[in-house]
Amino acid sequence: MDHLLHDLRLTFRSLRRQPGFTAVVVLTLALGIGVNTAVFTVARAMLLSPLPHVEIEGLNALAMRHATQMVEAYDFSFPDVEDFTAQCSVCESVAAYDRRSVVLADDEGSQLIQGEAVSPGLFALLGAEPFLGRTLQEGEDERGHERVAVVSHGLWQRLGGEPGIVGRDVRLDGRASTVVGVMPHEFHFPERADVWFPLVRGEVEERSNRWIDNVAVRLKPGVSAEQAQAEATTIGERLARSFPDSNKDWAFAVLPFRERLIDAGTRRVLALLAGAVGFVLLIACVNITNLLLARESGRQRTLAIRMALGSDRAQIVRQLMTENVVLALGGGALGILLASWTVDFIARADPEGFPTWMRFEIGPEALVFTLVLSLATAVAFGLLPALRAARPDLARTVGESHRGATGVREQQRLQKTLVTAQIALALTLLVGAGLVVRSVMALTRIDAGFDTGRLLTFYTQLAGERYDDGAARHAWFESAVERLASLPGVVAVAATSAVPLVEDGTAVPLGYSGQVLRDGERMLASYVVSTPGLFDVLDVPLLAGRRFTVAEAADPESRVAIVNQELVARVWGGRDPVGDRIRLGYGEGASWFTVVGVAPKIYYEEPGEETDQSRFQVHLPYAVAPRREMAFLVRTAQDAGAVQADVRRTLAQLDATLPVYALRTMDVVRREVIWGERLQGELLGSFAVLALVLSALGIYGVMAFVVAQRLPEIGVRMALGADRRTIGRLFLRQGLALVAAGVALGLLGTAAVTRLLEGLLYGVRPGDAATLAAAVLVLVGAAALGVFVPARRASRVEPVVALRHQ
Repeated sequence: MDHLLHDLRLTFRSLRRQPGFTAVVVLTLALGIGVNTAVFTVARAMLLSPLPHVEIEGLNALAMRHATQMVEAYDFSFPDVEDFTAQCSVCESVAAYDRRSVVLADDEGSQLIQGEAVSPGLFALLGAEPFLGRTLQEGEDERGHERVAVVSHGLWQRLGGEPGIVGRDVRLDGRASTVVGVMPHEFHFPERADVWFPLVRGEVEERSNRWIDNVAVRLKPGVSAEQAQAEATTIGERLARSFPDSNKDWAFAVLPFRERLIDAGTRRVLALLAGAVGFVLLIACVNITNLLLARESGRQRTLAIRMALGSDRAQIVRQLMTENVVLALGGGALGILLASWTVDFIARADPEGFPTWMRFEIGPEALVFTLVLSLATAVAFGLLPALRAARPDLARTVGESHRGATGVREQQRLQKTLVTAQIALALTLLVGAGLVVRSVMALTRIDAGFDTGRLLTFYTQLAGERYDDGAARHAWFESAVERLASLPGVVAVAATSAVPLVEDGTAVPLGYSGQVLRDGERMLASYVVSTPGLFDVLDVPLLAGRRFTVAEAADPESRVAIVNQELVARVWGGRDPVGDRIRLGYGEGASWFTVVGVAPKIYYEEPGEETDQSRFQVHLPYAVAPRREMAFLVRTAQDAGAVQADVRRTLAQLDATLPVYALRTMDVVRREVIWGERLQGELLGSFAVLALVLSALGIYGVMAFVVAQRLPEIGVRMALGADRRTIGRLFLRQGLALVAAGVALGLLGTAAVTRLLEGLLYGVRPGDAATLAAAVLVLVGAAALGVFVPARRASRVEPVVALRHQ
């Protein structure tokens, strides 16, 4: 302990004498450690945060995938869920749940809240106990017994927070439901749900209609993942043989529940960010190593005298490593502040909000991570300089005012090698960030197929028994469209089941006259229902045919359709399809529709997320499938945001109990749908700029050290007739040679790193030459600046001053 206290006193005395050096090292470490702590915190929040009041250990998700079609991996039919539950011998329990937004009406008005239709056994499967009352019971999923609900702790408080709420009725979607229980604080499974009600048996019986979003599975104790998957595969094969029309090529997969919460794409992004901040920290460590090598070079005489007076190498190394640890801990402490700012920025980035169970906070785990990383960093940047400083040439160092030429050259070679590696790392990070930024730019410039300016969008949901009838829903939307269209400044209005750029419509099997399919093959498309005027609102003319007539739009038996350009190219090879027929639907419920028009390509899926299904669009009259929840599109003559108040007032006049939500201009929607990609670009771009600055400072430091060590040589050269330009060019050449070597090494690294980005890019190839060239030019420019300053300083040295160092 006495030795440690002695080393600490010497450390603080030494660092106080060099405040500039101390500040530079601590700040550099703070940047490197801070961004690593931030990414660790975000990754832990997404991948490891506990789900409140849920026993996540042993919890699995069931997936259902098609062998040949690009279909959503988590879609189930009710009969398939029931058969899997009955036949799974290794499952302790199985429960389905499906997201359902519902309208809650109370004395203060109506609001849309997120709900979940769930199997009654879901709460027991999760290990979740109620705060008040009970959860759902068996039999409450039978039709006629389903008007019960369990509410979240937060919703209970909004409803008054009285214990007597159990047994009282609340109005959900216009119907009375009895509250049977209240869940504990923070329970919002799976993400933000505030109410849970029964998933009614037999709601949709067709086996081919996969409408249930999620199935959770808890395995029996001792059952391995391999055993569970083997059982799931057997059940899938058995159902495929028994029901070939609906289940051929479909297979079950049992996955850890965390994989359902965080998809593979998000995991790849987190790995990418972790790699990027790792590069930043490595570059920071190289910088500090070079600073320490230069610093210890100036302390050789002092250290040699200490060793001559009896200090051994172990004591010297211990003293120097104590300094390094103190510097690293200071950088780590400041890095926590930087990490908290970064995490707060990321947490606010999602316009819809992250799931409630994600904890974006600098907790004890992050503090431990920062401590361990700080200590590891101290070893990484400080051990080599400490070992070199602890073995000076005593006779030469004590007897002379400078180190021998051999030692100087050896140190210069080491520093130049480190800078070369630093430049290579920076180039790799710059290229990766450049590709992501260009991908984001491509997404923002994508032609959506319609004019997004002066366009307002919002949703409403018709709740209550008065809208049970499809004709009543059609009449309401028809009236709403008419009233909104009469508002000052409004050009056109339409109601639609899918907003372009946000959602891709409803998946449906599609057939056509003369179609020849291989055994088990099936083509999928997406259909959208809308009121008349959709293409007027989008301001896009049809390419062929006509629009729906008023009579067709109001007729539930109408069998007319408008198909999009890509579907025409796929089915009819570009030939005019007007008058031909297509078949939509499952099994015996399929219907034939006559094509009356061809629409241009309009992006309905989020940019970069298109599938074969979302590319093929079919437009149908609203009356054919009259939905309760619909979106409005309002085209205005001027600023779309200016009519928001009029829109709310007009709809309230029609029915004050209906919610109006997600009210935004389409330009805002366009920005929000790519928020994740924009966040990646902003973070990687920031990390790349940081790496660029550190690299420039690194090469500046090395060249400044070289100039200082070669002052005697400069004096001799100038005394023998060399002019200032010759001296400047000499050091400039040496510095740029380092840059060239680093760039060459970095080009090898980028080839491997860019392959990891392939699945994350849109509109740009991983090996894009323009991005690579731009990154090289930027890096060379910044590094050249770091070379130029010391070279210029060398060229301005007076010969007499330089020779004085000899």
